[in-house]
Amino acid sequence: MKNSNKLLAMALFILGAYILIKSNAGLKDLLRAFTENAGIITLLLTVPLLSIILHYDNYAEGILELAEKYITSNFSFYTITVFIVNGLGMILNLATIPLVYQLMEKTSQYYPQKLYYKALTRGFCTNLMWSPNFISVAVVLHYLKIPWYKIAPLGLLLAIVGNLLGIVIERLSRKEPDVRLLVSSHKEGTYASRKRYSYKLIGLIAFFIFYIILLELCIDQSVLVTVPLVSFTAPLILALILKKMGIFKEKFRDYLHVSLPGMHNEVFLFTAIGFLGYALRISNIGQYIVDLINRLGFNSASCLIPLLLTVIALLSLIGVHPIISISTVAVTLPVGTLPLTELQMAVTLLAGYLLYLILSPFSALSLIMTGITKESPLEVSIKLNFTYGVSFAAVTSLILSLL
Repeated sequence: MKNSNKLLAMALFILGAYILIKSNAGLKDLLRAFTENAGIITLLLTVPLLSIILHYDNYAEGILELAEKYITSNFSFYTITVFIVNGLGMILNLATIPLVYQLMEKTSQYYPQKLYYKALTRGFCTNLMWSPNFISVAVVLHYLKIPWYKIAPLGLLLAIVGNLLGIVIERLSRKEPDVRLLVSSHKEGTYASRKRYSYKLIGLIAFFIFYIILLELCIDQSVLVTVPLVSFTAPLILALILKKMGIFKEKFRDYLHVSLPGMHNEVFLFTAIGFLGYALRISNIGQYIVDLINRLGFNSASCLIPLLLTVIALLSLIGVHPIISISTVAVTLPVGTLPLTELQMAVTLLAGYLLYLILSPFSALSLIMTGITKESPLEVSIKLNFTYGVSFAAVTSLILSLL
């Protein structure tokens, strides 16, 4: 475990223990504090299994070859890259970034690198507004006790708005004629066959979402239960249908021996975050914060939503993980005590997480981008996406305030 994460987790445990002692908590509360984030940790550990299904065929390569037919300019390069990352990101999560970066390495040489980095980061981040296999969604659902199907439509709408916003910003900020051309090296006859990869990927995503909704309705459990179940069973079901059991067994072994052992870092940190979150919930600190918010005049949705977004974003810029700030806000500021609906609060917290992901030099996305591009964390985060981040926050605040 990295020393910084270890120190952070220990600090959270100590602070949580102090609050529990002051709140006269018993042994039962102590045990519940340790298991507070058990559902989130289960989702975190099982979601990587979903990536197995993309090994059943050459989806990524096929989609890229098809896309190259339509990449003829800077603008089309940005737009198509955004949608490739967005589509694959629904299943692969953060693993999408290095995969697409590698696949499009030759193609990207024809276009400005900063434009490429913008497409990678912005195309990926909008998924966390709604996709049930993202930890941001799991955290919000867990702490607000709201079902996924209630936030998914609005979250998906804002994800689409976020993608379109990035496209508009790039179209308006062009500083040179958009005439760069790329002549694809693939034969014309191959494009018809490559279309099937796009259709199959859309079918996989639809199957994945339908399966989650069906389980959520049938067993009356949240995505913290249904997504791990889908992560385990969907790759196996598809392997049996497509006769890919050999690939399934190989990738499942990789998961058991490589991916799973490497997640102890996240398990320890999320246990500490849940420990503190439970301690805060049984204390009376939330009432003091609500009183302070009212005294400062933040007593309407149009004021409170930008405030929450700003607080989460600013804290993330100094290294505070949004899971900490989001869980703290959720447990200390119950929806019933604020001028926000359950849906407004949930989507506001998700938008705050998005701002962390694209603006903070400490975010997982920034660190991955730094590793593959050799740019500094600042160059691939706030310097690259400041205008986009502020614009997204403003548009999101406006839409949510009108609900």
